[in-house]
Amino acid sequence: MLSGCSNEYIRLSGESKNWEGEYKDATSKDGTYIFHYKEGDSNTVLENLEIEINDGEINRKDENHKGATIQFSSSCQGCAVSNSEPEP
Repeated sequence: MLSGCSNEYIRLSGESKNWEGEYKDATSKDGTYIFHYKEGDSNTVLENLEIEINDGEINRKDENHKGATIQFSSSCQGCAVSNSEPEP
């Protein structure tokens, strides 16, 4: 997994033989997960899709997902976030 960050933006990405994944955090509290099946297109149907992140903290299940890209938002409540103000 590769990562890059600043005080206001975090981006994590990685890939396997069949999948590409990315997490973008533009507000330090809310982010977006994007997963893409490399062999698919807009007509692809992914059956029994299940995505588990952080040992089940975030789950996404779909019996029939149409399209090769899965995108969903996540929000952070009560967790550590990056500080938008530089330290003195």
